[in-house]
Amino acid sequence: GPLFLAGAVRAAEAPARPAAKGNYPRATEVNPYLTHRNNGLVSDRFPDAVVTGHDDRSYRFYTDLIAGKIVFINFMYARCRGICPGNTEALCRIHDALKPRMGKDVFMLSLSVDPSEDTPEALRFYMETREAKDRAGWTFAVGTPADTEVIRRVLGAYDPDPKADADVTNHSGLLTFGNDRNNRWSALPTTSNLGQVLHSFDNITRTPRSRQM
Repeated sequence: GPLFLAGAVRAAEAPARPAAKGNYPRATEVNPYLTHRNNGLVSDRFPDAVVTGHDDRSYRFYTDLIAGKIVFINFMYARCRGICPGNTEALCRIHDALKPRMGKDVFMLSLSVDPSEDTPEALRFYMETREAKDRAGWTFAVGTPADTEVIRRVLGAYDPDPKADADVTNHSGLLTFGNDRNNRWSALPTTSNLGQVLHSFDNITRTPRSRQM
């Protein structure tokens, strides 16, 4: 069953912390895209914030990148020298294993946790250096600091210790993946054994269960 949902529900209801850099207002005060869909889906809690892709295109987080799709979501930042390279390498292995479906019904989203520094150009450079360039269905994206806060918290990808959470180098290595069509979601460490990830992936792509949470 979903591994992150209890935390995600609590996170969605908790006040958002201001971004680590700059004197930003709280996310709930500035995010005009916080929608409260009522379809009985986990994704009803996902904001439809505008993010900018590595291709310089604007996307709505839910409508364009998640709605009706099977999607893997992780967090990273371009100048990361900690867990990001290993996580991206693991995602490349997943992408290779699912290559016939990538960009068709399966997609990947890598969202920057350093929006004050990362630009589409920086994301493209990261992709080139980590063998993630030109992979079908994989989008690297960056949002505003406030929107990024909301997305992280809704997905449960934050540290409950505010001091640790404010340090971008301590960002979550969680890989969230779900099937928006049948309301199945799960999460694992991004560097989990490939077989374990693919087994969990198979579980979320099976016959739909009840759409009620």
